[in-house]
This record gives sequence, structure tokens and C-alpha cells, in this order.
Amino acid sequence: MSRRSTPERLHEARREATRQRLIGEGELPDQAERLVAQWELRAAQEGLERDGRYWDAGWAWMLAQRC
Repeated sequence: MSRRSTPERLHEARREATRQRLIGEGELPDQAERLVAQWELRAAQEGLERDGRYWDAGWAWMLAQRC
């Protein structure tokens, strides 16, 4: 039985992929989770939709936070 993709499942998969990408770039797991959570908070405050651009914008924001 296959599972249907829902917007929430897609969001969670992209969230985890972003977290793993940060870890792959050398971030500690706890710090990667903090960065992702901070992005989600900022995006919510700005009223950003969780569309295909959400995590691309998040990645750029997270990289800027790391510098």
C-alpha cells in the first residue's frame, strides 16, 4: 500500500533533508536543528507560504546565519 504525499509530509521531508544537508556541511546535529527551527519561526513571522521556494529561501537564510 502506497502512502499519498500530502503538503505536510512533503514539508517534513524537505525539513529533514535540509537538516541533514546542514549536518553534511559540518554543522552539529543540535545546531542544525536550531537553525531549521529558527528559520521556521522567521518564515512564520513573515507569513511565508510553505511552497517549493520555502526551503530554498531557508537554505540561503541559514547559510547567512552561519557566517
